[in-house]
Amino acid sequence: MIAIAIFYLIIIGFLFLMIHLIQKYFEAYANLDNSELNKAIEIRNQMQCKAQNNIDIQKEINSVIHNRLTEFERKFPSGSNENEIPLKFIEHTKKSNYYFLTSNQMK
Repeated sequence: MIAIAIFYLIIIGFLFLMIHLIQKYFEAYANLDNSELNKAIEIRNQMQCKAQNNIDIQKEINSVIHNRLTEFERKFPSGSNENEIPLKFIEHTKKSNYYFLTSNQMK
């Protein structure tokens, strides 16, 4: 009888040991998922910071370019007659055409 009681105590001890080991396994598995999730969240946050830094750098570059263009336009204003040929050039061309045409008629 005592042997059967000891046998049952050993079996119950092994069952408690198995339950304890299974609980530790599931706790470790849950922590593994959480650590991977935390790493993924950390990587996402780093990428968002880098993207924000890139956006800030682009804004800074755009503002510098805008300032330089504004300064350039202030130094060299674009007039409404920007595409027109200067009057001196037109007069010179008319004179040269006139001399060319008159010289050809005399020959």
